[in-house]
Order: sequence, then C-alpha cells, then structure tokens
Amino acid sequence: MIIVKILKKAQGFQGVQYNTDKVELDRGELMLVRNFQALKGMGLLKPSDYVNYLKAVTKRNQLIKSPQFHAVISCKEKEKDKHELTDLAQKWLEVMGYGDNPYMLIFHKDTKNNHIHIVSSRVNKQAKLIDTGFTYIKATKILNELTGINEQRTAKNDLKLALAYQFSSLEQFVLVLRSLGYSCVEKNSKLALYRFGRKMTEVETAVVKQRIAGFYFDRARAHDIKVMIDTYKRALDPAIYIKSSFYRHAPRSRIYTSRLTEELCQRSGLRFFFHAQPGQKPAEFTIVDHVSARVFGGAEVMSFQALIACGNELPINHQETLPKPVETGGWVPFQLSLADDVDDEAIFGKGRHGKKDRSQELTR
Repeated sequence: MIIVKILKKAQGFQGVQYNTDKVELDRGELMLVRNFQALKGMGLLKPSDYVNYLKAVTKRNQLIKSPQFHAVISCKEKEKDKHELTDLAQKWLEVMGYGDNPYMLIFHKDTKNNHIHIVSSRVNKQAKLIDTGFTYIKATKILNELTGINEQRTAKNDLKLALAYQFSSLEQFVLVLRSLGYSCVEKNSKLALYRFGRKMTEVETAVVKQRIAGFYFDRARAHDIKVMIDTYKRALDPAIYIKSSFYRHAPRSRIYTSRLTEELCQRSGLRFFFHAQPGQKPAEFTIVDHVSARVFGGAEVMSFQALIACGNELPINHQETLPKPVETGGWVPFQLSLADDVDDEAIFGKGRHGKKDRSQELTR
C-alpha cells in the first residue's frame, strides 16, 4: 500500500532545511535534484542555495504568498526501496504538473515506513500557479493509477468484506468501513462509500439491515478481548488523547487514541473508536475486531472507566511483557499513517506548535 500526503503550504521553503537536516544527521538521503539549472557547476551547494533558487523562480509571481510545495509518498514498511520510491515520485510529479519545476527528492530511512519527501514550488517557470484545484483528490488518483490500483474494484471488495462482519447497527457497520478507510453518507435508502474525496460504490441500507438481523453476540470473544486489554494495560498507558494531526480540527471531527489502543490495533487487530458529545470528552467506545470479524459495543467488553484506568506499574522495558502479535489470517486491514513518519517541524515549522498541542492530554 502506498499513500501520498500534501503538507501544509508555507511562505518560505522550510522543507529544504528540514530535509537537508535529515541528510546531515544520516536519517535521510538526497536522491535527486532536478531543474536547478543555474546551480550546475557551482561545486558544493548549501541548503540556502536551493532555497534562493526556489525563491527566485517564485518571485516573478508576487501574488503567491505561500509558494512551497511539500509532499510525501510513503509505503507500508519496506514495501518499496529508495530507488523505487524515487522513480514513482518522478512519475507522479510529471503527471501532477511539476515535472519542469525545480524539485528535490529526499528519502527518509529513520522510520518503519519507507517514504520520500518532495519539495518544489507551486509556481512554474512561466510565473503561473500550478493548478491546485482538488489537490488531494488529484494526487491520490494519479498515485493509484501509477501503482495499478483499481479504486472501484477495491471498494467493492472492501464492501463485500465489511458485510461479512457481525454488527448490530448501521452505525457499527459504518465503523467497519471507517476502519477500512472509507467515509459514508446515507441518502435515499442507500449508503455511499467515499474515499480519496470521491464516491467509490454504494450499498442498499436494506442489505445492511438484513445482515443486522442475523447478528449474534459472542460472549466468549468479548471475554478474550477483556483479558487482552487487561494484559496490555500492565505495560501501556491507557490515557486517551487527541491524535496530533487532528488536534486543530473542529471538536466533532477530532480522533482520539491512546498508547494502549494503538498497540492493540497493531498487534491484535482491535480498532478502537471513541465517542464524545459536542464540547465534551469521550465517554463511550466501540471495538472493531478484525480477527473475529465482528463489532463490540465497548460496554459489552468493559466500562469506559475500566478501559482508561491505569493498570499496574509500567515496567522499564514494557515490550518484553507484551503478548506476541496475534495471527490475523489476513483480516486486519492495514491503515498506513504518516503520523510517525513526518514530524511536527515538517508541518508546523521550527516553532513546532503541534507538540505543544499534543501535550495537552485528556485527564483520566
């Protein structure tokens, strides 16, 4: 699985310094510098040389206040090596309209997911702004086409997979789809699935209700999950907090997590969704269990307070106390995230205000 993330526009070209710092610390590798014609033959170049060139290109269009284009293409773990990501990034830039612009490609090797940073200018050499309409939709569509992903076929297969789960309400079914990476809209007795900003497929709500009618509660599995949570709590902090990339969103669209639930998702296929009333902290949760292919209301497993209550004293090397990852048999959908691959400085700049936000964890 490969994804693309367009980072926040910036007035300067902080992305150059951020990525060259990675190279100097041996956490990154400069793979390609292209279309910096005036810098050829200048010998040893400094980051400021690239920045000044990019500024000179964009200066001809005084109307553009945020000229930096900064994107990241990331794969699952080591699925693609640095050369494959470099080749993919070049092709992607060409179709996106940045092929003739000066750009830098920097491979990062200090995280579990291989990824490559792209830094360029939003202004082309004709002093025109490159088309930025529906940038994310366009970016993902192009990337999927380059990597051979048929979006509609994948969506139909995912819908078939989701309908095979055990769930007791339409809301729970929607959470299964969310865990697979889709957003949903119900209209005219149909549930439409959206991804990459576009409608992928739809299903009659009558079909979903038919599946709901066949729901049965698995008490033994609920007990197993409770035991698993209690075991992991001996080593991991259960305090919930807002995911850093969602902290600046409106309260209703923020996503909550914890070290405990993140680890349970990665190692045991349990995806937790926390629910909060507007203006309030979460007080309920739902578990999508991708191993048994069923959904549990949180209260069916344990109370919310029991989930977030601190367990035993955390050991120094907590990893040694964790159970081995559960064999999922292919049920767990991989949701690639750049949260661990792009630090706050790349998004918020040198001030790193994002880390200040993240520190404001919710009290237990």
